[in-house]
Amino acid sequence: MAEARRVALWQAIEDYSGLWEVVWELNTLHPDGSARFHGDLARAAVDDLVRRDWVELFHSQEPDVGLEKVRPEDVPRVLADPANWEEPARDGRCVRMSATPAGEDAYRALTRPSGPDPDPTS
Repeated sequence: MAEARRVALWQAIEDYSGLWEVVWELNTLHPDGSARFHGDLARAAVDDLVRRDWVELFHSQEPDVGLEKVRPEDVPRVLADPANWEEPARDGRCVRMSATPAGEDAYRALTRPSGPDPDPTS
């Protein structure tokens, strides 16, 4: 889970990344794993990041038009919907994520060679 958390957090820092992009990255890093396994791992990692307030989710109209923050009470439903983990059609709706300042700080701590891990349970 620690690697999936790092992958998802980097995606969120890099841009308003789509949820499907986390799955793609895990598929690339571990081509021997199943897409379903990577999807489940990505979902758990993003859920964890949202709970830590390291990432926020946004509804978006493709291509990258009109970001609207997902309300906290809607996050479980949004993450559970398989359609939100698939690449959207042109002009389709999707869910994107972005790192919070706390998430950016956590990523730097997680990737610092000698730095403390902000999550000692990982």
